[in-house]
Amino acid sequence: MQFGDVVRVGVGDAPPEVASNRFCHSFRGIAPYVMTDFARTLGWSAPALWAARDYLRTVVTDTAPTTPVSINTSGAQGFDPTVLYDPTAAQQSIQPMRWAEAIDCVFKPEDANDQSHTSPSDGPRYYLKSYLRDELRADVQQLPDRLLFQHNPASPSAGPPPEKIDAKLTKVWIGSEGNVTPLHFDHCHGLVAQVVGAKRVIMYPPSESSKLHPFPSGSGGAQRASRVDLTAMMRPGTTADAENKEREMYPLAWEAQGVACDIAAGEALYIPPFWWHHITALDDNVSVLMPFDLSPYEQRTADRPWCRPEW
Repeated sequence: MQFGDVVRVGVGDAPPEVASNRFCHSFRGIAPYVMTDFARTLGWSAPALWAARDYLRTVVTDTAPTTPVSINTSGAQGFDPTVLYDPTAAQQSIQPMRWAEAIDCVFKPEDANDQSHTSPSDGPRYYLKSYLRDELRADVQQLPDRLLFQHNPASPSAGPPPEKIDAKLTKVWIGSEGNVTPLHFDHCHGLVAQVVGAKRVIMYPPSESSKLHPFPSGSGGAQRASRVDLTAMMRPGTTADAENKEREMYPLAWEAQGVACDIAAGEALYIPPFWWHHITALDDNVSVLMPFDLSPYEQRTADRPWCRPEW
């Protein structure tokens, strides 16, 4: 399978009004793009601080196991439990842990002689999601409102309230190398800021939905998830027989036109609403996910093909 490139843009080389104008007119709801100097432009200290395991495990203090952690013990590729396209694809459980315990499960030990952390191929993978706790928020000094949304400071009372990223909806995702979020789409705008490690993201526009074999209405599967297992289709060493089997099961998927990119620490990826995306963790990693709603105009005009009987 071949994929096109994703546009990469430096956001620190222009005034905020230029960056927000570029987003609003060139990318919003149109196409994904990578902001290459995102964290530096916003003055985030998180990439430097959270890369240190000892800092990350102690920055949050909790006295009870309140952090839900997904554990995949199947030995197969791990996946994000919030997007289940096949509940039988892996043996997984979700259990609460203390923050420090969860971080110890995810991250390789900084001591090279410490063998307590298994490699991605021979042990369980872990995936945890947290709200942006106050201790973590202190290292994310600015949210990217000025890079995304056009405000009129000369007339702040004109028109509807200005858009902004809601810190209460912002999430921190921490996961093991090899974790996979299967192919799905979201109903909102998404901004994925990579803080530690790297991820590979494959994306398809909504126009390719019919080729991606989404779960049909009433089938029991999530209508915003695909039955296509991109991980299996692209796994190194896949035999001709296995590849032919995938082609037979999902023939249209091989014709779908998508794009792909890697995002590294300090970068951010914008994913438009309704764009299909599949994410693979290339390292033990930390991301900050900042969703924001469609505007009233976007709500009125958005195409929602999954609501049709033929979906």
